[in-house]
Amino acid sequence: MRGSVCGWLLGMAVAVGQLGCNNNPFAPAGASTAWQQPGQQQPYEAQLAEINRRASQLDANNRDLNTQLAQGAQQFQVAREQLTLLQRQLQDSAAQLRESQTARRETERQLETLRASYERRGGAVLTANSSIRQSLAPVEIPGVTVRQDGEVIRVELASDQLFVGGGAQLQATAYLTLDQVATAILRSYPRQRIGIEAHTDDSSSGSAGGLAAGGLVSGGMSSSGSATGGPGPASAAHQLTAAQASAVLDLLATRNRLPARQLFAVAHGANHPRVANTTADGRFRNRRVEVVVYPESIDN
Repeated sequence: MRGSVCGWLLGMAVAVGQLGCNNNPFAPAGASTAWQQPGQQQPYEAQLAEINRRASQLDANNRDLNTQLAQGAQQFQVAREQLTLLQRQLQDSAAQLRESQTARRETERQLETLRASYERRGGAVLTANSSIRQSLAPVEIPGVTVRQDGEVIRVELASDQLFVGGGAQLQATAYLTLDQVATAILRSYPRQRIGIEAHTDDSSSGSAGGLAAGGLVSGGMSSSGSATGGPGPASAAHQLTAAQASAVLDLLATRNRLPARQLFAVAHGANHPRVANTTADGRFRNRRVEVVVYPESIDN
């Protein structure tokens, strides 16, 4: 009997081998056990690689956008801080302007009060002189031009004939000329305000050492009459004309005994040329010192 069982099992094994795996009655329903060739997996791997590449690109784009957003936020913050600073500066400027206007009105009020007080006490005040229009023309000074300019008299002196080498040191021959000008002032305008106004051309370097800062000098005291700003050409021109005006003022006050409070000096630099600076003659005419007789007078 054992031999018949073994023969039956052997026969079943041969039958199963002949049916093959596709007819395997023990395989799950619907399952395919067919063998897949390696070439059939390549399309899926390519698609997966493309999806991974696109995901990586999206990540990179997202990082770039985040970086740009951060930079934009930083720039916006800087702009907002600058705007706040400008607004604060504008407010400060407006406040300073209001303070300046208030101070100016207060100064005007004080000057008016002071003037009224002087008038009540009989003090010295500046007054207009109707005789100012008499001309200095009859006074003959060689090399000097005297002209009427509105309500003032201008005695024009060439700087090249007054100073050594375009600086602020008076030449020996300048003393005689200034003596004659002082004599005319003492004779004709002993109480008038006298301005010593120095000018130069646009090429003056003002290189002479020891020049004072450009500005207004009155009775030997100096105060800034215009911004010099630094060692540029405009500053040098003002320094030169300030030193020249001071030299003439000092000579008139010390040598010629003109009252110091009657005199004041102004450095104009190259701001007021008589003629164009395009020629040598024009530049010569613009380098000048003008002794200006004003219509106001002051009691001695």
